[in-house]
Amino acid sequence: MGVFNEATNNGFDTECHEYLSRIKEHFAYRYEVDKKVGKGSFGVVLKCYDHKEREYVALKVLKNKKRLYK
Repeated sequence: MGVFNEATNNGFDTECHEYLSRIKEHFAYRYEVDKKVGKGSFGVVLKCYDHKEREYVALKVLKNKKRLYK
C-alpha cells in the first residue's frame, strides 16, 4: 500500500486523489468489485456485481477533491 498521510487519505487514495480499489472489495454491503474498467479526469470506473439486483454494473468513484463533491 502507498504513503499513509492526509494527502493520500491515509492510504486509501493515490497521490492523484484516486481511490485505490481492490478486487472482491464490497461497497455498502451490496456491490462487489470485479475489476477496474478505466479512469478519467473525475475518478475511476469499476465493474461491480450488484448482489441485490444480481447483475453487473459500472460504479464511478470520484476523486477525493473538494470541487468534485460540492
